[in-house]
Formats: sequence, C-alpha cells, structure tokens
Amino acid sequence: VEEQLDGMVRRGLISARQRDAVSAQGILEFFRHPLGTRLRRAEKKEREFDFYMEIPAGEVTDGLPEADRDERILLQGIADCFFYEGDGVVLIDYKTDRITAEEAPARAERYRMQMEYYTRGLREILGCPIRERYLYFLHCGQAVAL
Repeated sequence: VEEQLDGMVRRGLISARQRDAVSAQGILEFFRHPLGTRLRRAEKKEREFDFYMEIPAGEVTDGLPEADRDERILLQGIADCFFYEGDGVVLIDYKTDRITAEEAPARAERYRMQMEYYTRGLREILGCPIRERYLYFLHCGQAVAL
C-alpha cells in the first residue's frame, strides 16, 4: 500500500500532502472490513468516477431572487468508489477525517448532502438504483451507512 501511494505521487495522481493525509494502515484495514471484502468480491466496480449534473441554483444558494432560483447550474462530483451488487449499486466515499469511531456517525451527517447529490447523479447516469451508501472513515476504520 505504501508503494502504491508513493507511486501515485510520482505519477502526479495525488499530491504529497494528499498522500500524507492517507493512512496506509487505514487502507489495509478497509480491505479487511466487511465492506472492503464486498468491494473486492464485486465483479464490476468503478473508482474515481467523474460525473456532472444540472441542478436548480436555488437548491444550493440561499438568498437568490425568486427569478434566479430555477436557473440551472452545473454540479461536478467525483465518486470515490462504487460497485454493482444484485440489481443496484453500493456507493462508498472515503474520508480522511481524524476522528474516533464514536465520532463517526455525527461527522457523517456533515457529508449527507454530498452523498445525496452523488446518489442522485449516479442514479441518473447509471440508470439503476443506489441501494446502499457508505462513508468510510479511514483513520478510525468506521463505515457509516447513510
């Protein structure tokens, strides 16, 4: 895992600062976790999946005049990982927050809106339901279903 992270820095895929934020041990523990095991076993999976979607400006910007609330804006997302299971998709977003397992559920709430948009965008693009959504906190090894 350490070698892969260092290689990603050399190839310019991540910065040295991003590399320092990632725990190699945390990644290893993820693949030992039941969620990581499911990912490994999945026949079809995607990583770093870029997508775009249009949304009304009023969804993300408070205080707009009524006339501008329906204006469409482009929202970009990068889904860390998802895999197909049965007739749907399991979405995973990795987080490097330095928190304890006990703090993970409350911290996950901060990311709920992001996951809502990812779910909506992926469902539209992939044409299938997003059955499960998880935030996986690498530092404490905790998966939180949203």
